[in-house]
Amino acid sequence: MMILSSFSFEEGQEILEKHGKKIENVSPQLSWKDVPQGTKSFALAVLDKHHVARDYVHWLVADIDADTISLKEGASGSAMPPRVEGDQSVCRSISAIWNA
Repeated sequence: MMILSSFSFEEGQEILEKHGKKIENVSPQLSWKDVPQGTKSFALAVLDKHHVARDYVHWLVADIDADTISLKEGASGSAMPPRVEGDQSVCRSISAIWNA
């Protein structure tokens, strides 16, 4: 099973304000390991699980090269969507694509 992690925050920790719309809106650093053999590319999804946001998609990146194992902080290169007021439960997932 692949493991997705970040140096920008700890698992279960609130995402820092610098990664929110009200401050710098910088995408967090993300990395993954235990990649399945034969992976051709990756797809990354970052969803807002807050009940008001209803699985709002903050990020959806496809066709990430199979040799890539991380995205540096600020990799989005542009402002991310505004956040919903109140606490958010954000789901980050990485998928390996091996049937090209």
